[in-house]
Amino acid sequence: MNLVETLALGAKESITIPVCGQRVVTPLVNEGVEEVKTVFVYEIEEEDWHQPLIDFLEHRKLPSESRRKTKVQWRASHFLYYKGTLYRRHFPGL
Repeated sequence: MNLVETLALGAKESITIPVCGQRVVTPLVNEGVEEVKTVFVYEIEEEDWHQPLIDFLEHRKLPSESRRKTKVQWRASHFLYYKGTLYRRHFPGL
């Protein structure tokens, strides 16, 4: 039974969903040394979707790749860049 079916159960029906706890990174614990709380932060570099739109709306600068160029021009028509803020245009009736 999948999650959608589970959410669609009636008020009198119930199901048990097992939740498994697994560590992705093993803790750093050495014998004879007290435990240290460690936090791992991984930054995933993902292109900010705002910047190409801002570059086009403010400076008419487009990416060099043809497919991305067309996409930026189309998406930019749905936005307005005013005083350093990117606004999404609202089209009544849509």
